[in-house]
Amino acid sequence: MARPTLPTTGATSWDTILNNAINAVSDQADIGAAGIFTKARATRALVFAVDFPAALRPSATDTGTSVWVCDGTADDVEINAAIATVSASNTTGRGTNGGTVQLAGRAFPLAAPVKVRAQTQLRGEGMHQTFLKPTWSSTAGDPKVGAIELDSTTLQHAAVSDLGIDGNWTFEGSGIYFAVGDSSAWDSELRISNIYVMGVRGQGVRLVAVSPNYKLRGLSVDNLYCRDTGLNGLYTTSVDSHYYRVDVGSSGSYAAANLAAYNSLNNDTGTSARTTDTASLAAGIYSAGANNKFVTCKAWYSDGYGFAIRHGSRNQFVGCESQDNFNDGFYSSSSATMYTGCMADSNGYGWTGSAYNGSGSGFRIGGSATLSACMAFDKLESGRAGTGSPRPAQQIYGINIAAAVNVMGDLMTSQNATASYGGSTPANGAINSGGNALRVLDTATP
Repeated sequence: MARPTLPTTGATSWDTILNNAINAVSDQADIGAAGIFTKARATRALVFAVDFPAALRPSATDTGTSVWVCDGTADDVEINAAIATVSASNTTGRGTNGGTVQLAGRAFPLAAPVKVRAQTQLRGEGMHQTFLKPTWSSTAGDPKVGAIELDSTTLQHAAVSDLGIDGNWTFEGSGIYFAVGDSSAWDSELRISNIYVMGVRGQGVRLVAVSPNYKLRGLSVDNLYCRDTGLNGLYTTSVDSHYYRVDVGSSGSYAAANLAAYNSLNNDTGTSARTTDTASLAAGIYSAGANNKFVTCKAWYSDGYGFAIRHGSRNQFVGCESQDNFNDGFYSSSSATMYTGCMADSNGYGWTGSAYNGSGSGFRIGGSATLSACMAFDKLESGRAGTGSPRPAQQIYGINIAAAVNVMGDLMTSQNATASYGGSTPANGAINSGGNALRVLDTATP
């Protein structure tokens, strides 16, 4: 690209010059030595919903842009055509080209999954402004169908951002289903950002490895909101990945009814495939991987655990909160789990009809763990489950530790139903579990 001419009196202004320069560079996938472009152009495609005003649609002749207009019946056809145009050779690996598919408009009804490809970003106008609406039928209890899926299990560097998925409580699948298998490169490096999932009977987001030698690494999930999902809000078997600001509410209402079907159909995770229980399947956030970091995440009103950390190891939870979940706030059977600044608030609400039978603890630790500056308490708000005055507390214990488990750190507890500690721990003070010190400060146990 030639150097832009500097503006002079009567010449083009700086904003025009800079915008032209940015557009020229951003349309290229890669720039080699001596300013020579070494890869094909990154293409931009626009896909308009039928509800987008026709007078505002740009022309398909716009430079570097392809335009599709949906008819409002099977909009996956137009969206997938746009994806194929910007990434024609990107069905496996990293591909050799790529681009952005921009969705414009409010609602995109889907009759089949949208299939993203390598080096391609599928982007809406906002998580509350653009909605994909899956309408086709799938098997109850089978989460291996998604409104958005990968085009193959071996591609990398796909991204989805700034849109919502509305299953309207009729879609049996998951909102996003990314399954990754063997590939020539080490990390899949998938990106999910600014996504809202609601009303799907499967899992809000399902991220799994499909073979023993999987490459489900280097994921980044940021600003994900899941509401009213039939199974988990987030289910992941990733390793070496990051999850920021994941907020899951009211998950798991179909877990009990679909448990048997799920366990028979949960066959897409290679050696990680395991049967599960209702509390885990209904958990807001379920992690079965290793070396992951969860930062500022929250699970609330789930019909099982708030967080279920199973089968993996060396996971970190920083500034996370579990509130008003049916069972334990944080349940872990994995090893070397670290909790820093985490809060368990009023879990174990245990409704049976209108009766209170809470059985959950704030932290239930079944593997080695470290807790630092964590809290576990019941708010004892009026009008909640149970009868009597004062109303019975919900969390049975602030922390419940399995026998012969190494746990160390600091925990403050308050207003739990029975005591601050349960399981293998003594009654109070600076206590030992598996030989490592855990200091518990109990401020007010009823």
